[in-house]
Amino acid sequence: MRYKIKPEKGHMVEKERFIKENKELIIGILWKNGSVYTDSRPTFTNNYDPKIGIQIFDIKEYVGHETIDGEVKVFFSETILFNEQDFLYAIVKEPSYHEVLRGFGWENDETTDIVIWGDLTFTKTDE
Repeated sequence: MRYKIKPEKGHMVEKERFIKENKELIIGILWKNGSVYTDSRPTFTNNYDPKIGIQIFDIKEYVGHETIDGEVKVFFSETILFNEQDFLYAIVKEPSYHEVLRGFGWENDETTDIVIWGDLTFTKTDE
């Protein structure tokens, strides 16, 4: 039986990190709505702290997730000049930003974190 885990107030954020020389670019997406799916009843609930949340890929029973209506936030290290920040921000707005950033020498550290936090609802589902 599958379960759907939904943050009650849409508390779900995704983060990617890119590095080039001594520069760091973090792209965050604040999802207004989203759910996590598991293949059985989740076991993390006994140790779950709603103020800290949980990285969804750390949920042992994880099988997938969906996200809806995200807002992109971009964070730059202090070593990135303002004119370069404008340039990078324009790239990040493009759907193919991963490839474009790689073309300019940025490396994705292959770590994508998606965290849910706050009060969660758990429902059995056939989805």
